Amino acid sequence: MTNEHFEPIFNAAEATQVVFQQPASEPIELHIPIDPSSQETLALAVLQQASSLSRAQLKDAMSKGAVWAQKGKRTAPLRRHKQSCQGIEQLHLYYNAKVLAEQPGALKKLHGEKDFSVWLKPRGMRSHGSRWGDHCSVLRQGELQLERSCYIVHRLDSAASGLILLAHN
Repeated sequence: MTNEHFEPIFNAAEATQVVFQQPASEPIELHIPIDPSSQETLALAVLQQASSLSRAQLKDAMSKGAVWAQKGKRTAPLRRHKQSCQGIEQLHLYYNAKVLAEQPGALKKLHGEKDFSVWLKPRGMRSHGSRWGDHCSVLRQGELQLERSCYIVHRLDSAASGLILLAHN
């Protein structure tokens, strides 16, 4: 039984119990300082305690680039849900269900060399992501297809389609 205000969440602790949780319809932005005494705690547990989001929602957000870890002056996406808070000074959560529900377009590699590759970017796809997620960007899709780090050489507007160059080093 569901209605438009709540979504069912299966509770694995009790196989017969279904908990209804209100979906996060409004964007959530949290900045969570990490206590030095909790360095061994998993980042996912810290996020779960600080937000109203389910474990599944947080894991999805992490995999899509909506969770960031700050270490000193460096802030980068935190994708691994089993990552501890070791060395992390602050966690940043940028959760927007609409952004995270977007599906990536079909990015096609046209040519690849050791140091660069040429791709055909479809109309509607972003060149790079934002703090709210990067799973639908040329950069992230290129990294996933090549299974290595990539760097944007130039950008194209999301409304444009055309050739885009990714560097590999």
